[in-house]
Amino acid sequence: MEKLKKINYLKKNAIFIISGLVILFFFLIRIYALLASSPVGFDESAEGYIVQEMINGKVIYKNLFDHKSPLTHYPVILIFYLFGSSGFSLHLLGFIYDVLLLLLLFFIGKKFIGKNYAMIGCAIAAVFLFRSDLTGESPMTLFGLVGFYFYYIYLSNKKIINFFYSGIFTGISIWFKQTGVLFFFILLAHQIFLKYQKKNTELLKNILMLSLGILIISLPLLSYFIVHAGFYSFFYYIFIFNLKFSGSVSRIFIVGKFLLLALGLFGLLVPLICYNWENKKKEIHSLLLIYFIIFVLFFILSQEVFSQHLIQIVPFFSLFVAASLRFVKKREINKIFSILLILFFMSSMLSFLNEFVRQDFDQKTIITEIKNIIPEKSEIFSDNPIYLFLGGYLTNYKTFLLAPSVASVFDFSDFCDYIKSIDFLILTHRKKYLNEYNLKCVTDNFEIIKKFDDVGESYVEVWKKIN
Repeated sequence: MEKLKKINYLKKNAIFIISGLVILFFFLIRIYALLASSPVGFDESAEGYIVQEMINGKVIYKNLFDHKSPLTHYPVILIFYLFGSSGFSLHLLGFIYDVLLLLLLFFIGKKFIGKNYAMIGCAIAAVFLFRSDLTGESPMTLFGLVGFYFYYIYLSNKKIINFFYSGIFTGISIWFKQTGVLFFFILLAHQIFLKYQKKNTELLKNILMLSLGILIISLPLLSYFIVHAGFYSFFYYIFIFNLKFSGSVSRIFIVGKFLLLALGLFGLLVPLICYNWENKKKEIHSLLLIYFIIFVLFFILSQEVFSQHLIQIVPFFSLFVAASLRFVKKREINKIFSILLILFFMSSMLSFLNEFVRQDFDQKTIITEIKNIIPEKSEIFSDNPIYLFLGGYLTNYKTFLLAPSVASVFDFSDFCDYIKSIDFLILTHRKKYLNEYNLKCVTDNFEIIKKFDDVGESYVEVWKKIN
């Protein structure tokens, strides 16, 4: 009898138990990646390189290229001071961000759909965060979610001060990453939606309080960076560069399968959610729906879809799925979802481990050999920040990101003159973005002394100046 009770309990709480195991594996895998010094990605190493240069005295936007909001870098400066400038420090900060995001998601989900289903939402989010690198999207989403929470509190108690708090955290989100402005547009759209439904009689007052919260944070930061970096440089890199950005649409197909899975599952759940949710919570449900719709439109209209941007969707997608199970209460759906969660978790874990082992071996081997080839104090140029950051090399060129996103904006007419004054080049497949004149300048002044094939996306070449 006791055994039968245990079996029934396991059946009844299968999703909750599976969710707990998924979250446990999330912690174990990420801790393993930390202790094993997991490979550093392109964007992570760019972040590390930028922060190293800031610590060495360079002023961001004035004499150091960057096209992201500035707050991203200061937590990295702190973590570098505490644990040293390394890939470990970058991954540790990324892990901290993701843990905080899961805790916040559970806290909000517990209030919204109950602790059991909040746990399910966290498990779904954990699956998406298995391979999450350190990016500006993580803290931006974290603070955007805090802003969402205060807006949620406003919808519950109608105290307008919560609008002000929501604006403060939304402003912080924007200063971590420009796309955090989507959180503001979402709250604005929801207020207009409520006005349309004649449930919002203080639209202007609410929007003013939200905007005031954003301005309280933004005006001091804006003044500081304009004074230190200069008006033109700051706005050029933050706004104009990103407007001129022209990337490769091939990235859309890289994350296309992920989007197909997420949006396909979402499309099946929306009718069930809208049909089953209680009337008294319609304001909250419409807010979540607007969040998701605006993010999807952002992905569709963007010139290029980067997988990191999907972190913005993860919390709200997770809440949607968990809420559907909370309100549908169909045993068949629960069983199907349990199977999907297990399969998705297993495929993500195996993919992560496979890539981890391969990239880790490539990265350590190449960095070691490059350090043996290139003397420590040599002047070098690399079109991949990984070799600058991990190798401890510095470059004085305006940018090391020779990729479509940069080549479409910057004029590289001075590239040939610059490389004539340095000793070594480290080039990858990104050298194809140089024009014929600059490529000829490379071959005329340098000789290739080492090539690593089948690395990352393609290859790595080490070039030495011809004496």
